[in-house]
Amino acid sequence: GLCAVWLWTRNQISKAMKWKLSLACFIVGMGIFTLFVDHLLLFHDNTDLTGKVAVITGANRGIGLATALALAERGAHVVVTCGSLAKCQPVVDQIAESGKGSARGAVLDLTSLESAANLAQELVKEYPQIQMQG
Repeated sequence: GLCAVWLWTRNQISKAMKWKLSLACFIVGMGIFTLFVDHLLLFHDNTDLTGKVAVITGANRGIGLATALALAERGAHVVVTCGSLAKCQPVVDQIAESGKGSARGAVLDLTSLESAANLAQELVKEYPQIQMQG
């Protein structure tokens, strides 16, 4: 919500780009909310996530890495987003070697709203049913 509000106060961004970026902010915000609810209320150790798609930001380290590995272990297809594909590849390889779930890397520069909007458009085309973002 705050992301979209901030966008609309900027005069240097075109109205069309504001709509695209607002959509990206909404998708990410809803994904974080969904992941939060699923984790606290519905997510159990034996949950089968086969056929589900998860988009994880910063999945090359820390909480993002742990989340990506946990979701893949339960059978999810994980879109690992990092600042570069070189940073994503070790996580994608680790998931592939585990034999559980699947993964692909995607570049996301979190300092660029245009990068977020472009990735959101790409992912919506490739995965019409994204169940989890985080």
